[in-house]
Amino acid sequence: MKQNKTRKEVDPNRTWDLSALFASDDVQSREVDSLEKDTDAFVLRYKGNLKTPQMAAEALEGLKDLLGRAHRAGNYSFLRAETDSTDADAQNKKQITMLRLSAMQTKLQFVEQFLREQDEAFLNEVKQIGDNSVYIEEMLRVKTHALSPEVEDVISALSPVLGAGYTVYNRAKLADLRFPDFTVGTDNYPMSFGLFEGHYENEPDTEIRREAFDQFYDQLGKYRHTMAATLTAEMQKEKILAHLRGFDSVIDSLLFRQNVDRKLYERQLQGIMNDLAPVMRRYADTVKKAYGLSKLRFADLLVPLDPAFEPEVSIQTAKETLLEALSPLGDTYRENIRRAFDERWIDFPENEGKSTGAFCSSPYGAHPYVLISWTGSQRELFVLAHELGHAGHFALAQDKQNILHTRPSQYLIEAPSTMNELFLADYLLQNTDDPRMKRWIRATMIARTYYHNFVTHGIEAVFQNKAYQAVDRGEGLSADTLDGYFRETLEDFWGDAVTIEPGAERTWMRQPHYYMGLYPYVYSAGLTMGTEANRRINAEGDAAVQDWIRFLEAGGTKDVFGLAEIAGIDLTTDGPLKNTIAKIEELVDGLE
Repeated sequence: MKQNKTRKEVDPNRTWDLSALFASDDVQSREVDSLEKDTDAFVLRYKGNLKTPQMAAEALEGLKDLLGRAHRAGNYSFLRAETDSTDADAQNKKQITMLRLSAMQTKLQFVEQFLREQDEAFLNEVKQIGDNSVYIEEMLRVKTHALSPEVEDVISALSPVLGAGYTVYNRAKLADLRFPDFTVGTDNYPMSFGLFEGHYENEPDTEIRREAFDQFYDQLGKYRHTMAATLTAEMQKEKILAHLRGFDSVIDSLLFRQNVDRKLYERQLQGIMNDLAPVMRRYADTVKKAYGLSKLRFADLLVPLDPAFEPEVSIQTAKETLLEALSPLGDTYRENIRRAFDERWIDFPENEGKSTGAFCSSPYGAHPYVLISWTGSQRELFVLAHELGHAGHFALAQDKQNILHTRPSQYLIEAPSTMNELFLADYLLQNTDDPRMKRWIRATMIARTYYHNFVTHGIEAVFQNKAYQAVDRGEGLSADTLDGYFRETLEDFWGDAVTIEPGAERTWMRQPHYYMGLYPYVYSAGLTMGTEANRRINAEGDAAVQDWIRFLEAGGTKDVFGLAEIAGIDLTTDGPLKNTIAKIEELVDGLE
């Protein structure tokens, strides 16, 4: 195993090309200068002058333009920094940009504040002018929990500080946290966050895998108090904001942001712990038998079922496969996938300091960008399909909707991405007669698609729920209590099927999702909808595909239930969740 290269050593042709946003740092900096001047001019023209619905609607048009430009400027700095946390210049420029854009955002707050203060008759008139109806409906929804303009201005001005938890966590994880090499037998192995998550977790050799696990988690333990303090501060911040806005529970406050009721949220968590857990214990037993282990440890759960069979995929083959697999989504969608490869929307290299995992960022008015650490294994093809699902979604939504209407509730944000994984699996199964390959695909669907989205993030969601309930009760959090909540959740989920070894309870330290509100549970919620839509498409064909495209194009123009209805799915019942767990059970049946 080789140590990852530095960013300067990687092939630039495999990196993303940010010139679609700005040709250089200097050009981006000049745009931020211009944005500040244009924002001041906007404030001078409209603040205190929004006396009629017509003037308010005119201001909204100007606001959309400023927000789109700011979105592109902010994304440029963010994307530059995410590829190398050791690049002090990129990190500094990101921080400066975010501070300047935050100040701009604070100045623009008056538009939203004004609209929240108006009566329904005034807002209904604004709705009739231009393309603003969904945004105005949102103003009507949130105004009951709005604070005074002065307080909202203060909160907005403090946004860089209030959002610092994510930055501090990522800097500690990617820039400060270093892992020593470890030895198995006479061989020496390098270790990093990326190497552990990209390689050692899936290592078929049990001795190497378990030693890597022990060394990785032992080193994490040295930072547990720092990371616990950071996460505790994040959760306390959310509790204080919830209290200020009149919520009895921080959980209710976070769900309100998603426009999701507690019943829908709790249904997902209960389904994972009560109905999915027994199915996954059977899967764990299958892994145990495949490796001839007397006991299955937590460290063993992500190994491939057939370790001698791990197809490798080149980037070119990945492109060709995804173009075919996603072709049912139509020519426009397929063209966006082609462009993603040909125009360097994707950052492929594994390098030191690069953000772990994978993500898609979609700056409004430009094309999306995807970050991934490409290992060449076919498992990564599913990750890439997932992130391109986000890219395809927002490319279509931004083409149809203005910047205020593009993003759906966070509850549905992972549906388009997980749906792409199902399209890919269907395509691969239909295009092979090899029983071993078919078994590998089904095993990968469990071990990557469903395990990652339902098990990994589902357990995170239950852990997060326990921590926020403690915050609601006024209890303090510490490294010990957070470790305890995570271990308890692991033991409840896996029962006697898996031995939860020392260190596993620190898994909460690996994810940034806790700094994004109630984000972990939406992975399983999105995959629930994706699985149900996939079932419809397989049964009904093109009509269901067209419904799915309309759902993608709709962006955030309806609430959760309304968007699901466009896709032909009824989320008012637990039917989709039960169908999804039945699908997972069917996959497990096929492996036993």
